[in-house]
Amino acid sequence: MTLSQILLPINTLQVEFEKYLNNLLDSNIQLLRDVFNYISDNKGKRLRPNLMLLAASALGSINEQIYDNAAMVELLHTSTLIHDDIVDESLERRGKPSINARWNNKIAVLSGDFIISHVLRFALKNKDFKFLDICFKTIETMTEGELLAIQQSDKVEFDEEIYYKIIFAKTASLISSCCYISAYTATNGKSIYIENLKKYGEYVGMAFQIRDDIFDYISTSNTIGKPVGNDIKERKLTLPLIYALSKASDSKREEILSKIRAQKISTETINEIIDFTVKSGGIDYAMKEAEKFVDKAVDCIKHIPESEAKNSLIAFAHYVIERNK
Repeated sequence: MTLSQILLPINTLQVEFEKYLNNLLDSNIQLLRDVFNYISDNKGKRLRPNLMLLAASALGSINEQIYDNAAMVELLHTSTLIHDDIVDESLERRGKPSINARWNNKIAVLSGDFIISHVLRFALKNKDFKFLDICFKTIETMTEGELLAIQQSDKVEFDEEIYYKIIFAKTASLISSCCYISAYTATNGKSIYIENLKKYGEYVGMAFQIRDDIFDYISTSNTIGKPVGNDIKERKLTLPLIYALSKASDSKREEILSKIRAQKISTETINEIIDFTVKSGGIDYAMKEAEKFVDKAVDCIKHIPESEAKNSLIAFAHYVIERNK
């Protein structure tokens, strides 16, 4: 199924969500409005708010608070992407210049800061303390994940345990929190399936990130917006390479690691490491691990009452590893 087909049950809800999001993206400063318009024109798939709408639809009814929460989550996610691009010195986001490339680092930092403070003020105005507690704990977790990834990249030391810790913190924690917030809000905290949706989001997030990391070994710049081998260039050892290194001889492992530790990694070296990873079964292994997380995600929601939204949640779990970008 395509993503559009999966999201058919919430088509009308998506339109309503966009209204809430646009109402939040507002400022008296023309420069900020220009940045907001640029962000709106370069929107992604809205995976997190779409999951929130599906989760709420599967357990209860959609209310104004769910739209507000979904809009705030999307803005918080946007602010983290803006700041990530500055930290990573990325000049492109979704095939277009990043905010820091389109303007400069100062404007990007301030725009990201404004979005975070704007969301905080809006949530406080609504007295949505549950949302604040969950979301800002999640941002702490995401920040710790980013710092752990930087620490391990500097040392070029990764194993599967550390890798899973990083991708939970950086990616899965937010998706898990999205599903939890939406399920909690839709049922006033009374459904027996709230924790099931939370774990579903965690496992979907883990599978999603593993699939993203696989793209680094098989994609081109026109699929996910970054060139193949980008993670290797940044000394990020993800699951395919971690597995390949674990199966290599001591001498081969040290040879590959010494090349990654080099001050500059050439395109020839990147291609060599990709070839080594593929031939060592790293891609196949990572895909099997991603499939395990999908199976866990589906299992988490199997007892939820049948509905079109539940079917879409199941299809979405499979989509995250079957997608091409």
